[in-house]
Amino acid sequence: MKSKLKGILVRLAFVAVLAMALISFAAWSCSSPAVDLGDLNRIRVGMTQSQVAEILGQPDEEYSTEGVAGSHWRYENPLKWYALRIDFTEDGRVIRYVHDD
Repeated sequence: MKSKLKGILVRLAFVAVLAMALISFAAWSCSSPAVDLGDLNRIRVGMTQSQVAEILGQPDEEYSTEGVAGSHWRYENPLKWYALRIDFTEDGRVIRYVHDD
């Protein structure tokens, strides 16, 4: 009887540890940026596209919006909730950068 109870407790402990690990991963992925935070902190308004690419690498997606001057770069990470969008002027300088879903 004691060994059966011990086996049940071991399984429960394993399930509890697994649940905590999954919850921790979900919290981390929902609250962290799509790119390295140190690299993100180096991005400044007015930088050129080549300066941004030197820090963050090439974007996962580059697009423009009809009727809006300039372009947008998007960086994603499949393990992260947020994506980083960087907006550029017509001459390729950073206007702003934001995390979106």
